[in-house]
Amino acid sequence: MALLAGLLTSTTGCSGPAAQEPKAASSSPAPTAGAEPSRPVPQTDAQGAPNYANDANWLALPSESTKSVDVFYLSDTTYAKPASSSPDIGPIDDPKMKQGAQVKFTTTASVFKPIANVYAPYNRQVGP
Repeated sequence: MALLAGLLTSTTGCSGPAAQEPKAASSSPAPTAGAEPSRPVPQTDAQGAPNYANDANWLALPSESTKSVDVFYLSDTTYAKPASSSPDIGPIDDPKMKQGAQVKFTTTASVFKPIANVYAPYNRQVGP
């Protein structure tokens, strides 16, 4: 079952970015919301931690806020170690993890799209 980390309402509205469809994995850096960066935004830092200023690390990231409710969605774990020698924690750009997260998003979190701005980051996951 997906973890719905937060459902936030605001009486004054949201100033954040409108829900987009799940994004396909992209190897090129994307601009941050609101302005074009002067240089590419790396997908991870030097230690491999996700850099959420890079749009490629978001399954759903609204470009503008059009609803008075925000939903922050975390996908079920979809990472599976390809080999026993693979790392226990999958990389943020693992293609199979991203594909699985997109499927889970479509079947679970998309129910909120008519009433909420849905934010869904890709996250590193621990495989079995």
